[in-house]
Amino acid sequence: MEKHYNFLKIKKMNIIKILRKPQLSVILASLVLFVSCSQYDTIEEQPAQSKHTFNYELYNDIISKNKTRFDVVKKSNLTDIENDKLILKAINDEFNTDLVVPDDYFRLKNRTAEEIFDISLAKGWATNDEITIIKKFADDVESSDFKNAISNMENNILTLNPSKKEFAKYNLLVNSLKVIKHDSAAKVDAGGPILVTLAPGCWLQAAAVVLAGTSFALNCISPAVVLVFPCALSTASLLVATTNFHNCMEGL
Repeated sequence: MEKHYNFLKIKKMNIIKILRKPQLSVILASLVLFVSCSQYDTIEEQPAQSKHTFNYELYNDIISKNKTRFDVVKKSNLTDIENDKLILKAINDEFNTDLVVPDDYFRLKNRTAEEIFDISLAKGWATNDEITIIKKFADDVESSDFKNAISNMENNILTLNPSKKEFAKYNLLVNSLKVIKHDSAAKVDAGGPILVTLAPGCWLQAAAVVLAGTSFALNCISPAVVLVFPCALSTASLLVATTNFHNCMEGL
């Protein structure tokens, strides 16, 4: 019994000596490092999470306070552009902003969607990526419905991995389209035409006008880095009011 005990004692001491060897420490450390690196490799292989999240505070604020009816300032003895400028002034007064929009933008209402895209590209109001997003959105509205089209649009935007400034513009675009949809539904309830079923390409024209208008949102911010809420609010309201004057929106 005593011999067996001494044998176990000697064996234990030998194990301790082995564990204390520097070579074993290096081996164990290497093993831990290998396992750790393997874990990080697994993480890197997983799809990266988007750094952006769509925010609908702008949409919620506009529809909750019914700020989509700025067309009441129109006067029958004025031209379309003069009336659009009255709307712009009313919006800037409402939100205490200084949004500046050129006359060329107001003239877009008399253009086709493709003409609007060409003008927007030439004037730097839109990029090819943004136009592709809009065209896909319009196709989805006609083949499915607005809700699905917006969801697909958001996913397509996130796939582009836009910069913070680019995403702010996209977020304004999505919010504005949602407000237009809400406003058109309100007009239906009041006995007016429904935007979605007017004619093929109606949403394409509307979204083309809205896309062009988002480029002016940064005009009322200095420095122009990201959209501040009042500026985004005034821009969205202008886009909704302007788009509602479009022939397609009027059901013509």
